[in-house]
Amino acid sequence: EGGTSCMPGICDFLSAWDKDGDMGSELRRRMETGEMKLAHQEGNVVFVHAGLVSTLWKKINASAGSEALNLLNDRARSVFVNNSAQELRKLEDAIVQTKKDNGPMWTRICYETWYHDEQRKKERKRSQRSRCGDVQKSLDFLGAERMVIGHCPQKSDLPGDMKYRSPGVTDDCGGRFLLADTYMSIAYARTEDNAVFNMAALEFHLGAPDKVWAVYPGRKEGARCHAMTRPGPENAGDGNVSKLVLADEERPGKL
Repeated sequence: EGGTSCMPGICDFLSAWDKDGDMGSELRRRMETGEMKLAHQEGNVVFVHAGLVSTLWKKINASAGSEALNLLNDRARSVFVNNSAQELRKLEDAIVQTKKDNGPMWTRICYETWYHDEQRKKERKRSQRSRCGDVQKSLDFLGAERMVIGHCPQKSDLPGDMKYRSPGVTDDCGGRFLLADTYMSIAYARTEDNAVFNMAALEFHLGAPDKVWAVYPGRKEGARCHAMTRPGPENAGDGNVSKLVLADEERPGKL
């Protein structure tokens, strides 16, 4: 409408997620009632879509401690409830900042090239030089030990459609940074077999807060549960990544 052109279906999609759309209005209702949050902490584990880079806290005037996430969620609620999609696109707020400014929904701190990305020149002076050092700084700020994100697909290095069969959840930074996007949706996995294989969940036990297991219900017996690395100072450096390697019998067509 109004001269706006979209690819087939895209305008309908954008309208559905706008302030008054079926999906967008429901999202905003859930955020307003507290049913949905930008970030959540349970025990010593923090969950967020893309990541919490240490520069975020100064941008929202947060003080160290558990109240920082409450402030973040309150701000996110206000931003989404009070703005349409077009207004969000123009809004200069830390909540909706893109990857070059390390917004919590778009940062790519999951990648090893994160600090050296040319798009991030403005942010470099304010963040830690080390990815894991920056993750640790935010964890210390919140009084937490692990951060769990989606946003960054964990694909295999196999050719063709095989690359959409995920090795599983990756634990980075010595177990302090869990990358949990395993391409479960068939839209990304490309085939139903891949989507079933990629199904994953993280299992936590309140009685053993330092233990976490990745559970894969669509895989063969004996490969359905994998213990994540326990956080520890001896494992905290960059490049200390634990990722499952797909065995021959776990590759496409061999569930």
